[in-house]
Amino acid sequence: MGGERAEVVGRLDEKGGARCHLILNASAHHRALHDGRLVITGTAPHDLQFTHGDGRPYGAPPPPSSRFATEEDDLIADAESALRNLGFSAVHARQAVKLARAHVSAEATTQDLVREALRARRA
Repeated sequence: MGGERAEVVGRLDEKGGARCHLILNASAHHRALHDGRLVITGTAPHDLQFTHGDGRPYGAPPPPSSRFATEEDDLIADAESALRNLGFSAVHARQAVKLARAHVSAEATTQDLVREALRARRA
């Protein structure tokens, strides 16, 4: 990624107020943002926070993981994938499944979890 960088560009909006936009010139970071692996919150240019999709500060090492995914991991991954196939962004799919998981039983199927995520979105 030599020479690639991020820039904050300021512009005036129609009402004369300042608006800032972050431009990611680093293609890997741009892809990570759209894939939900990089989350940027805050207000440009001086109050931006960068985190991994799982909430860790950007650059922090991943948590130790088990060698094998659990059934719960598979359920969540399948539900997120289903929502992504319906047009949700990775970030919104992850958020919807996380919220829905609290409202379905421990024995819920992927279909139950996806239905709850969609129901909650309409509410």
